[in-house]
Amino acid sequence: MELKFYDSGIACYESQKLGCKNAFFTRLGGVSHGSTASLNLAFGRGDDRDTVLRNLALCAEAKGFSAEDIISCPQIHSTEILSVNESHRGLGYFRESDISCDGYITDKNRIVLGVKTADCVPILMSAKKDGKVVAVAAVHAGWRGSVNGIAPKAAEKLMALAGVSPNAVFIAIGPSASSCCYEVGEEVYAEASENFGAVRADKYFYAKSNGKYMVDLKGFNASLLYSLGIPYENMDISEMCTICEERYFYSHRRDGDDRGTHLNIITID
Repeated sequence: MELKFYDSGIACYESQKLGCKNAFFTRLGGVSHGSTASLNLAFGRGDDRDTVLRNLALCAEAKGFSAEDIISCPQIHSTEILSVNESHRGLGYFRESDISCDGYITDKNRIVLGVKTADCVPILMSAKKDGKVVAVAAVHAGWRGSVNGIAPKAAEKLMALAGVSPNAVFIAIGPSASSCCYEVGEEVYAEASENFGAVRADKYFYAKSNGKYMVDLKGFNASLLYSLGIPYENMDISEMCTICEERYFYSHRRDGDDRGTHLNIITID
């Protein structure tokens, strides 16, 4: 995964494995000020609507997509995956949405799938036939979504839509809270263990003396995708921790509500 800087000041991580336009945007290069400085891409964080849309326009210009083609609806820490078509363009930013979900799949060209994060795990997926991307997915995986299997659910839907086997699916798991900083309660470990087995949970949840656990959600999600048959060599997993790296990332765990929100996008060119 490569960090790229654009002339406008925008900086984002990009994965070459996906084979299509994608970005995990950092907090750099926008027009927001104060606690949301500088590339806040969510309403309701203190910026007015025009500021958020100006930030989105800067992202679109940097990456070469149309801002009006994006869909990014309210997220609810669920396992709901929306199958996206032409009617969904602009939902969340340019049109109010009565849809809430935490993932998207589409086989339509130039529809931009966008999930928002500020510590949760952003997962982008592509499915290829004859070397060409034919379908994509985007997932917002917080701990609730992760331990309830939103990533494999999205991958299964993607494979069905594209008509491909697991070895034709490619994954990019972006910057998020990492095991160095991400502490969760025993109930999170218990749910992961109940849903996917204690052996897997014990590999990615590290018990502390205070009854809490440090968790590697990126690794946990990757293991669930691997269990579907998607090879690890098809996966690009960021080592960046959003809690540690304040210069580049917003973090809810670090700053609470006094922060901006990232956008992570993928589209079929």
